[in-house]
Formats: sequence, structure tokens, C-alpha cells
Amino acid sequence: MKREIAEKVKEAGVVGAGGAGFPTHIKLSSPAEIVIANGAECEPLLWKDKELMRYHPEEVVEGLKLAMEAVGANKGYIAIKARYESIIKKLKPHITPGIEIYPLSNFYPAGDEVELVYEITGRVIPPGGIPPDVDVVVQNVETLYNIKRAVDGIPVYEKWVSVVGDVEKPLTLKVPVGTPAKEIICLARPIPKRYAIIEGGPMTGKIVDEDEPVKKTTAGFVILSKNHYLVRKRERPETAVFKITQFCTQCTRCTDLCPRHLLGHPIEPHRIMRSVGYNLIKGETIRDVFYCCECSLCEFFSCPVDLSPKTIISSLKAHLVDEGIRPEKKKGGRVDVEKKGRRVPLSRLLERIGLSKFNVRAPFLDIEISPREVIIPKIHGSGKPGQVVVRQGERVKKGTLLVEFKQGIGARVHASIDGIVEDTKGRIRIKKA
Repeated sequence: MKREIAEKVKEAGVVGAGGAGFPTHIKLSSPAEIVIANGAECEPLLWKDKELMRYHPEEVVEGLKLAMEAVGANKGYIAIKARYESIIKKLKPHITPGIEIYPLSNFYPAGDEVELVYEITGRVIPPGGIPPDVDVVVQNVETLYNIKRAVDGIPVYEKWVSVVGDVEKPLTLKVPVGTPAKEIICLARPIPKRYAIIEGGPMTGKIVDEDEPVKKTTAGFVILSKNHYLVRKRERPETAVFKITQFCTQCTRCTDLCPRHLLGHPIEPHRIMRSVGYNLIKGETIRDVFYCCECSLCEFFSCPVDLSPKTIISSLKAHLVDEGIRPEKKKGGRVDVEKKGRRVPLSRLLERIGLSKFNVRAPFLDIEISPREVIIPKIHGSGKPGQVVVRQGERVKKGTLLVEFKQGIGARVHASIDGIVEDTKGRIRIKKA
């Protein structure tokens, strides 16, 4: 049955629904002692995970049980912030021996998997490592929901998405994969006349246009005025971002509050900023950029002079990868004794980045979203694109296989609506029949 679960998950095209989109069948193919259901949803404003647990607690728990069976785990945890008592009450009736709910404090980034594994198990994933290195598997709660559906024979063609921020009606929806952002954003009724769309969370997401399609990894769309701090800072030219690093005061606040540094990982943003500011972009300090989790605390919260350490680090990572350099697994240092006291409460973060007034529930709206067309990428998250198995002009039904993937790291892709394939050259475009 273990192998059968992973095979069904592979057939359904399940990928991580809460982050990088790593193919789930690969995660389920290695043994582990513990499986953690990540329901922390630590990104400000987003609600899709919480609403999913509220309305489908049984499926989430069943998905956790299946994941535990697949990897041979004897213990499972559902990590959710303690403040969401009403959702915890929904989950409790479905809890069975070997599974428990782990209540988290309300800090950022509680949902980072390295942070989460340490919080629950006391185990530190080594720098450059992954949870299985410490006998743990972490799955987002929507991924677990999709595992349950996969075992029931249902491929991934729908996505839970929140639309939040400066809108009249924050909401969470279940939509076909490939739905253009504009078709769901309009339901939330944006307030600013000129606004930006951030796909993902306000801390780690990226600015996209209104035609951007929902992917298997899309957690939500954050609507903010073009003049909002988070938008203006994201739109700074990279040349300017690098140039102003010379104004770094070396106060070390970015390092003092860095979640990975506090866990003993070899990442010190202030040293990286110093190296860039003095044009010393070489050596071990620069290679240590690989151990940054890109939570953006240094970018939007820690720096007193409003510099952009995370943007610098991301750019350096990309440069190193282009040069053929990859991260190495290292032995970590000791966990900082002040780690717990340096956690950033979500309330302080919201105030600092100007989102406090938007911090309200985005309730699930149970309506059918029926887009005129969907634009489905051939790859959703990590890995490489597979082989397109449909032709232009072909009629497909919801669930029809569009992209096959048999070897390496990648995932299958399925049609999310009934319709006719209009294009397969770039993204696959299907027009409703």
C-alpha cells in the first residue's frame, strides 16, 4: 500500500501547495519517523489553509494518515497557530492515536519548514539539508487534502486561493488551475484605482499582472495600492538596490533576527551586505547566501535604514547557480540561546509593513468559478517540464492529462475545465467549449 499511495499521488500530479511546489510523490518515497502537517500559514493576511481546515478537516487528517502510511511514520502533527481555536475544534473529532495538534505561537515565519521542524521536534535540519535528513517529512495541509483526493482518483485541477489586502471583500475561493487572476480579484472588489497584485504572501510574494494564471502553488493574491511601501520597495531597480548597500551601518539587526542564523546556520546578512558594499563578492561569505530561506524579515522589518538584504541575497544566489555553483550540506552551529526571545510577533510585523488594517478573515466563498479560458503552465514549482500529450484543437475534459512526466523531478499536469486546446507552445491554453 505504501508504494501504491505514492504512485497515485504521482498520477494525480500533486505538488507542494504551500511553497516551492516540490513533487509530492518524491517526498513520499523516502522513509521518515514523523510527518508534520503545516497549517501555520505564517504569511500575513492569507487564509486559504485555515479555511481549508475549517471546511475539510476530515480530508486533511486523512491525507496526513496516508502520508504517514506512505513513509512509515509512527507520529503525525498538525501545526496550527493556537489562536485559531474554532478551527482546532473542527480538527479534533478526526484526530486518532499517533496524531496530535501542535499549537504554535503567533510569530513570523512560524511556517518555514526548518523553523517548524525545530519547534515541534527539537531537531535542527542541517544547512543545505531537508527534513528527511532528520527523519521528518513536512507537507502543507492543502497538499495533504490533495493526497486524499489523489488516492480517491482525483487529479489536481483545483486550487484554494485567498484574495486579500486593500479590498472591500477579502475572500477565499476554490478555482480551476489556470484561472487568470483578474477573474477572481474582481470578486473581492479592489479599493484603490491603481493597485499592484502580489502573488503569494506580502513578505515573499512577487508582483504579477492581472493575467497571471493560478498555479498549483498559488496561495493567494494580495491587492495593495501602487503607493504602498511593500510595492514601492519591490519596484526599486536592482542597480539602485546594490548601490545603496554602501550605506549599511553594520548594526547587525538583520543577522540578529534571522531565523536561520538563530538556528545555527551559516548565514549572516550583515556580512553579505558588507561584502557587496565594498565590492568583495567572493569567498565563503558569499556562498553562504544559499542558506537564506528568503523570509524577507531583513528586507521589510529588521533594517533601520531600509536596505534590501534579501533582494541582494536572491540575486547572488541566482548568479552562483548560473556559474554552476550549488549549495553544500554543512554541519550547523549551536541554536542561539536567545532564539525564542528574538521571534518577531506577527502583530509587530503587520504594523511595521503597513498591513494591520487589512488583517481580517478572508472567509471561504463556496461558489463555482467558471473561467472562459484557462492558461496552464507546463510546470508548477520545482523540477522540469514533462511531455505535452494533447494537440491544438483537441477537445478535453476536466481531469484530462495534458503533460506526462515519467522520469526525474517533475509532475503531471491536468485540464481544469472542459474545453478545446487553443495553444500548447508556451503555456497550455484551453478555451471553454
